[in-house]
Amino acid sequence: MIDVKTAVKNAIVFLADLLAEQNVHDVRLEEVELSEDEKVWFITLSYLRRSAEGEGTVIGKMLASHGLTARLEREYKIFAVDSATGEVRSMKMRQLA
Repeated sequence: MIDVKTAVKNAIVFLADLLAEQNVHDVRLEEVELSEDEKVWFITLSYLRRSAEGEGTVIGKMLASHGLTARLEREYKIFAVDSATGEVRSMKMRQLA
C-alpha cells in the first residue's frame, strides 16, 4: 500500500500534466481520505485559474495588453488514487456547499 505522501504527489503530478497548458497557479492540498476498504486515497486539491469571464470584453483585452489577467478563481478537484499501485483512477470536480 502506498503512503499518503505518495498519493498526494501522484495527484499533483497528474493535475500538472493534465492542465499544463491552462496556466494553473497556487496548487493546495485541501483534504485527504482513505476509503473504508483502504483501496483508494481520495485527494482534494485546489488551484487558481484565470476566469474566462471578461476575456472578450474591452476591459479584459486592456488588461491582457498590459500582461495582466482577468480575475482568478479557485477550483477544486477530487482525485481517486489506487492505494495499491498509486495510479490516479479518476478526477472529479468538487463543489463547495
